[in-house]
Amino acid sequence: RGCYDKNSLGLLRLVSVPSAYRFPRQAERRLNEYRCAPLSQALGSRVIRINCPFCGERDHTEFSYGSDAAIVYPELDAPVDAWHDAVFLRENICGMQAETWHHVHGCRMWLIVERDTSTHVIQSVRPAHSGYAMALSRPIETGDDG
Repeated sequence: RGCYDKNSLGLLRLVSVPSAYRFPRQAERRLNEYRCAPLSQALGSRVIRINCPFCGERDHTEFSYGSDAAIVYPELDAPVDAWHDAVFLRENICGMQAETWHHVHGCRMWLIVERDTSTHVIQSVRPAHSGYAMALSRPIETGDDG
């Protein structure tokens, strides 16, 4: 159990709330010390909303972050060092970054989200698979001839 609180730098952190059975005499005093706003209130208007091309605008809690979308993975028979670098070495970009996100609690599609990592403003969202992107760009045919 916990809640979100801002640290001295203004960044959010998860603060654990002590259980009453561990600190029976101090429980109420400690709970008042640790009382804070939930994540949506702590972030204010900065809550990440992702506009899924299939489901519409959804909260980021429905999605699971995948990875940096700019990563080029090596061939399967590549040396271990190449795989190590592709899997574990990442750039910590401050600015626009293309990321993969999985819509776990929705349509279950993989998306490429272009997001500013410093402000969390989302520039664009598109399907990760090019076939789905083509299907979304085609006009819908109704089949009415008359």
